[in-house]
Amino acid sequence: MDAAGQKGTGRWTVQTALDLGVPVPTIVAAVNSRIISSYRNERIAASSELTGPSRKFSGDTKNSSIWYAMLCTAPKYVLMLRAWHYYPKPLISTIGICT
Repeated sequence: MDAAGQKGTGRWTVQTALDLGVPVPTIVAAVNSRIISSYRNERIAASSELTGPSRKFSGDTKNSSIWYAMLCTAPKYVLMLRAWHYYPKPLISTIGICT
């Protein structure tokens, strides 16, 4: 199989984030990547016309990794905090967020 399967949790997270006004660009990118992976024929056709970026990186890998981790993780915590204030507490406790 050449396409990533989906359970729907990423989509639900993005929908909730939109409802609560919390940006979660990393999760949106992951959901989009899973959707794009299902376009096998289109990807094959595009690969004959397009080249990808070079793999050469000359930056500071330690600081890059720290920033990457912060940018990927922070929106999730903002979303959980916003959900904690927005949704009824018994619901949040039931699904295991902020318990």
